[in-house]
Amino acid sequence: MSATSSLLPAPVDLGGRIGAIVGMQVTLQGNIPGAAGRPVLLQREDPRQGWVVIATTVAGPDGSFSATWSVDRIGSFQTRAILSTTGAVQAASAQAPLTPITGYRAAKATYFGPGLFGRRTACGQRLTRRLRGIAHRSLPCGSIVELVYKGRIVRAPVVDRGPYHHGIRYDLTQATARDLGFRATDVVGAALVAGPRA
Repeated sequence: MSATSSLLPAPVDLGGRIGAIVGMQVTLQGNIPGAAGRPVLLQREDPRQGWVVIATTVAGPDGSFSATWSVDRIGSFQTRAILSTTGAVQAASAQAPLTPITGYRAAKATYFGPGLFGRRTACGQRLTRRLRGIAHRSLPCGSIVELVYKGRIVRAPVVDRGPYHHGIRYDLTQATARDLGFRATDVVGAALVAGPRA
């Protein structure tokens, strides 16, 4: 199964997975051999509920299928397509491969650095042109946030506190902004991927 996204400026291939902002639509498509004309269930893995149905469709004459789904959660998860048989789910042989998807929160961001280089951040690191990181008001120092912007992806730790301007959720260090191709205040996709390291 594969997925394409109309959420970010271009579909974002994250090394074998798809990135999409929560609330926007993703098209899930694939092929189940021998499934012609049969109902197909598209499912998302949920840590508490197991596999949850997110869309239904019918396989074409060659077993191909396509359905759209609005991404409904932040974080990384698996999706799959399986055949539905007489009300029961047959998940063993009649299933398309898993497709990993990461859902991102749309968040306004800016960047900082020039004029502050050499100072210590709130998390105790020295701010330099090469320090990759972000400032956030409440995430613990060391938390890793994955950011997506115009087809680029960067993982960065929380290294400072802020921003304190209304409506802005993240402040990117100069190195993080450079790696993302980020040059002004704009909207990024963001997902917390790991807590602080012990």
